[in-house]
Amino acid sequence: MKPSALDKHRLVPLPWDRVSEVRDALVVPRQASPATRLRTKPGGVFDANGLPVPEGEVGSYRWAMLPLPELSLEHRPKAQKLSGSWLFGGIAHPHFGHVLTNGIGRIWAAERLGPFEGIVFMRHMHRANHNPIMADVLTAFGLPSDHHVCTVPTIVESLVVVPDLFSERLRCRPDAAYVEWARSLRPAAPPKRKRRRLYVSRRNLASDFGRILCEDILEENLVTAGFEAFVPEDLSITEQIAAYGAASEIVCMESSALHLIALSAGAHTQVTVIRRRPDPRIFSPIISMGF
Repeated sequence: MKPSALDKHRLVPLPWDRVSEVRDALVVPRQASPATRLRTKPGGVFDANGLPVPEGEVGSYRWAMLPLPELSLEHRPKAQKLSGSWLFGGIAHPHFGHVLTNGIGRIWAAERLGPFEGIVFMRHMHRANHNPIMADVLTAFGLPSDHHVCTVPTIVESLVVVPDLFSERLRCRPDAAYVEWARSLRPAAPPKRKRRRLYVSRRNLASDFGRILCEDILEENLVTAGFEAFVPEDLSITEQIAAYGAASEIVCMESSALHLIALSAGAHTQVTVIRRRPDPRIFSPIISMGF
């Protein structure tokens, strides 16, 4: 594996010495069993000898993958095959916010290692082998968007496995090298006179998506005060990142939009969060992502 033309951040001290290439790796997404009711879920990444791959751990706040050796014995004989060289990316969640808190902790390696056919993810609970949200996120990071979501046990001809530097499994406390890498991807801050004041509106979401009472009045007042009503779902993730990076002020209800704001807003940006829910723990991933 050689550095590619995409390697623009050679000085970032990422853990290249902990990268491994696993031939005929078996990727077993979380399996349906009585254990799925518990905090451990059967599944994981295994080498050709049936041993768990050390850097292949995945999980979330509430559960961890349990790489039982017998899973390899059970699933390898009938597993699907995926040819070529792929990077292991962890979990591809169907929800936008959880894509950012579960599926981007390993993509730093896609910039330098390869070439790859794409990035291999495990399914969370959905069945599609392609995640359009993940494709948009990869494009926004300037990385190839080709990826495959393993919905069934799959043998990958060559799987490159790297340390997970940011995910819910790590309580969304990013590794310092990952923070430096993520910051290097941010667009340059515009001149002060061109910076935007954004109110991240939820007006186009369904009423059961956690809106607040009288949001129309709040939005009207903020627009009168000089804010721009910003509807993120009308734009690509790349466009959202550019907008947040160009903002001097952002007002946003606590929501998944804040995950992307944390990744893209600059040090100059003042962010005001309007609380929707009573449990303060919902802020923990947002605070931890405050790169």
